[in-house]
Amino acid sequence: MWEYLSPIHPEGGINLPFLFTTSFAIGIIVVWRRHVDMQSRAVPFTWAAPEPSFLNWTSVNIQSPALTSHAVDPSLLPPNHIQGKKYITCYDPSNGLHIATIPADAEIDINIKIDAAKHAFEAWKTSSFQARKRVIRSLLAWIIREREMLARVCCRDTGKTMIDAALGEILTTCSKMEWLLQHGEAALQPSKRSTPLLLIHKSAKVYYEPMGVVAAIVSWNY
Repeated sequence: MWEYLSPIHPEGGINLPFLFTTSFAIGIIVVWRRHVDMQSRAVPFTWAAPEPSFLNWTSVNIQSPALTSHAVDPSLLPPNHIQGKKYITCYDPSNGLHIATIPADAEIDINIKIDAAKHAFEAWKTSSFQARKRVIRSLLAWIIREREMLARVCCRDTGKTMIDAALGEILTTCSKMEWLLQHGEAALQPSKRSTPLLLIHKSAKVYYEPMGVVAAIVSWNY
């Protein structure tokens, strides 16, 4: 038994079986840890910055801008617009510059998007915490890398200053993602609840299960 537990053979010299077993075990641990690291590592991706986010971008200045400004000035409509379809005029609240006029979703468009989200949910609800963390970690890495571009987009869309965008949008989002990465899995673990005296012979637990697609109605500049 001794010859397998010590690097020194009882009769002198190096215990080759011990060294082989130890090296093999260490190799397995290293490979496993590398595999886990690769599975958890952020996936790099790129997303082109929208043209209106650039500092030298210019556009038509809308007088008294509103979501329906295209109804007053048809030149704001896209060249390939469809007669009878509703549109939304997008503009920079800080200076009234026209960003774009986009189609408004009809009821059928919304239903198609909800159905697509439901379909994606079927796979997402069975995903592991490790896979979900990797998605969040990838988004977090992208936000940190593209923080200036994202701040400019926030400024253009909401009329905020760069400081407000950095503190109220970028920093807040990163902070929430960091919390989810550190505590999200533990927060969603089943937790015990106390039972009344008459049910002392029973136990109660709360389980957190994915519920599906939800809709959030919030202020436009939240």
